[in-house]
Amino acid sequence: MERIKIIQENLFIRNLKEIVYRNRFEIFIFSLYLFYLIILRLVIPTEYILYSEEEYDWEFYYMMSRDITVIFKRQVVKPFCYRVFCPFLVYLLPFNPLFGFSLISLMSFLIIGIMLYYTLRLHLSKVYSAGGLAILCILMVSSHEFVRMPFYIGFMIDPLVFLFFICCFYAILTSNKKMYMIFLFFGVLTKESVVLTIPAFILCTFYREQEIITYKRFFITIYKNIKYIMPSIFILLIMRVVVLPLPINEHPHWYEFYNYDDYLSIGFFIAVIQEHLNDPLSLILGCTIFSWSIFFFFAFFNTKKNWMNWLKIYGFFMLCVYLQLFVGAHIPRLLLIGNYPVILFSILGYKRIIDHILGNPKQDEIQFFKPLDKKLGFI
Repeated sequence: MERIKIIQENLFIRNLKEIVYRNRFEIFIFSLYLFYLIILRLVIPTEYILYSEEEYDWEFYYMMSRDITVIFKRQVVKPFCYRVFCPFLVYLLPFNPLFGFSLISLMSFLIIGIMLYYTLRLHLSKVYSAGGLAILCILMVSSHEFVRMPFYIGFMIDPLVFLFFICCFYAILTSNKKMYMIFLFFGVLTKESVVLTIPAFILCTFYREQEIITYKRFFITIYKNIKYIMPSIFILLIMRVVVLPLPINEHPHWYEFYNYDDYLSIGFFIAVIQEHLNDPLSLILGCTIFSWSIFFFFAFFNTKKNWMNWLKIYGFFMLCVYLQLFVGAHIPRLLLIGNYPVILFSILGYKRIIDHILGNPKQDEIQFFKPLDKKLGFI
């Protein structure tokens, strides 16, 4: 028995060494990425502010993290009363809310980087996938409110929302429908905007499974895959039935700030849209640069075919992302849910430039709805 135990231990050590050696590049870059996040965490001021008497949403996330049952007591305005998953996780943790939110933010950003790398690896080599991770690191300090706001304010759900977006895209691209169903379900409980991944899911599935493209086949695809979407739609509807929101006019500062009885009322939407339509081009361009710096310019170096394939899958999703500009506050932050499609397309444009410089102008055409058939190498 003792000899068998020694053999098993040696086998475990040998397998562990093999795994470490095989993934040494990933271990190295993820270690650097973690070190980078820790530095950001230490550098960004820790003057956490809770606007408990102002018109900011993290007031309500803080309330729910201390007592999740407040969503049934008409103490939280909508839509924040429906975004329960992150505050609920903090509520379950044996720490004070500030540390709980900070811990979830740090872990979310870490896993976002790892998931981004492995999602890019479905189409790109190790070096270019690491390049996508490097872009993410730059965007963290150049994008408006991307990482600074969650670390500075503390009581934020955005990092977990960003994580569910990249996880949904990974599940979509790997055709893991059950995984997508789970990520979508908990994602919409974190923030309802995760439903914007549904068109990408349907389109990816359609182009992957149907050789002949017709409207009839498209609706057949929806019919066959709606079961993976319905749990999330169902929980969204249920939450709006069982949760009792606090009317805006009963919250002194929110009503004074928005001047509408409902933060999501038609009147509020019309007023915001009218304000933005005064200078829509400046708004869109400014928010694009605030969100993705200059990296989105690399997308224009892609081939026409890659543009068409990218638009087939991510075009409608990105349209919905930009439509948020006309109905939302904290405007640049709303676009950051589109990080993965933008980073992917930017890296592909950058790759084409490098290939041309190295005398290899031929670029692989990517269908985007499935990984490349060939085995991806290091470069």
